[in-house]
Amino acid sequence: MYFTNDYIMRMIEIAIHGLASLVFNRQIPAVLLFDEAGNPSSSGLLYHRLKKLLQLGEINEAENLLFEEIERNPLDAHLQTAIQFYQDIAQLTDEALQSRHFSRDEVLEGVVDVGRIYGVDLTQYLF
Repeated sequence: MYFTNDYIMRMIEIAIHGLASLVFNRQIPAVLLFDEAGNPSSSGLLYHRLKKLLQLGEINEAENLLFEEIERNPLDAHLQTAIQFYQDIAQLTDEALQSRHFSRDEVLEGVVDVGRIYGVDLTQYLF
């Protein structure tokens, strides 16, 4: 089991970093919480909502919200938010994920699905 989870965790890491470098041509960009005028950005507001759901243990609901937003409005800023979201949940322990009815496989699947929305096929790099 540990080998399988280590392998999946490595695949998640590769997918997250691969998506960031393929789309942004650099390392993972930070989520901008405020725009140039100091107002909360749409990506910042989305990330805040996702973090709140994560704190409540609602990973599935947070992921659903994420996909609703990026499918409705696939901004680069929302991609940054998605990348940060998956990094955050990838850092949870297996027990924490299981208690929230989520798995490492679902984390990897989510990253791949986000990539697909943004026109990046990560499967060629992972499988």
